[in-house]
Amino acid sequence: MGYDTAPGVWRPARAVPNWGGRRLTRPRRAPKIDPPSKRNALKNRNPHEIEPREQAILQAIVQDYIATAAPVSSRALVRRHRLKVSPATVRNVMADLAELGLITQPHASAGRVPTDLGYRLYVDTLLSAGPGPPAAAEAERLVAPLEEVAAEGVEALLASSSRLLSGLTHHVGVVSAPCLGEMVLEHLELVRLDGNRILAILVSRSHYVQNRIFHVEEPLSDAELTRINRRLNQQLAGLTLEEARARAARELRETRESYYRLILEAVRDRRLTLEGATHLLFLEGQSALLDQPEFEDVERARELLAALEERQALLALLDRVVEAEGVQVFIGAETTLGESADVSVVAMQYGIEGRVLGAVGVIGPRRMDYSRIIPLVELTSRAVERKLTSV
Repeated sequence: MGYDTAPGVWRPARAVPNWGGRRLTRPRRAPKIDPPSKRNALKNRNPHEIEPREQAILQAIVQDYIATAAPVSSRALVRRHRLKVSPATVRNVMADLAELGLITQPHASAGRVPTDLGYRLYVDTLLSAGPGPPAAAEAERLVAPLEEVAAEGVEALLASSSRLLSGLTHHVGVVSAPCLGEMVLEHLELVRLDGNRILAILVSRSHYVQNRIFHVEEPLSDAELTRINRRLNQQLAGLTLEEARARAARELRETRESYYRLILEAVRDRRLTLEGATHLLFLEGQSALLDQPEFEDVERARELLAALEERQALLALLDRVVEAEGVQVFIGAETTLGESADVSVVAMQYGIEGRVLGAVGVIGPRRMDYSRIIPLVELTSRAVERKLTSV
């Protein structure tokens, strides 16, 4: 052992081991492992009550994954978002977010991607905050052409709305028409065609027009039809079609007039209307889903397209939208559209005079740009409502 030569100081000189002519290097530091107390605390935390730093990093991960469709690394987050923390700090936060089930790592060497729960927290934050002025202004500008649509009736308006949403988002635009049985009858007109054939023209209060040809056992004169038309409108105008059926059944018990009974029976038995059918559904842009990397797998794409074609699951989902207020967002498995459920649905109800008529929305990958699509759907719903009053 040598001595330091500084005057008045005695301490051992540092020895540098040298074995075989090679300087020893310091062994690598063992990876940091969270103590059990921290892991238990994470498991007991509510994922919806994360800290501000965790919230900011989760938001950055979701935004980057939406933009790139590639797993997000800590280094990329620091660089793209100019975070004032080191990549190591971001990695620690990402580990906590993964423990909370908000992000996941698809491969050992990959970055992180949001889970359904992570998307849900991100979307709920967007919904509670509302769109910022730039997003709202852009959505208002993009939806404006719908106000100028010279639609020939409600069906044309709803079809135009579906096309507009698909074109603006490059996803599937969807609009459901009202359930016919819930439409309020504004006017009913019976027109004699020939022989025993009668044309029934129903106009709803929402300006939906339905034509139906039916047969009667005995031919009716124009005078008889005029009298029956007047009486039917006195009894049935202002009722839903289901209420009109019930009213027709009561009228049948009280009238003996044979021709009037023929028409009442047609109303009661749904021969005059198609309200036994389900909602009309307007879908536009299904092929756009095939352009998304999530659906490069043929089986996954076929499964989703089959669910959209079959429509029952989608109609059930839109029924939930009709029963709720404001924009509704269904993410992944919440949509029930196929087993893989790598899609999300953003939708909102529309109606007039306090009566809900249907829903408008967008179907796309879970990785859709929610911050842009949510205000687009909301403003499209408002535009449809305004347009319905003038159709």
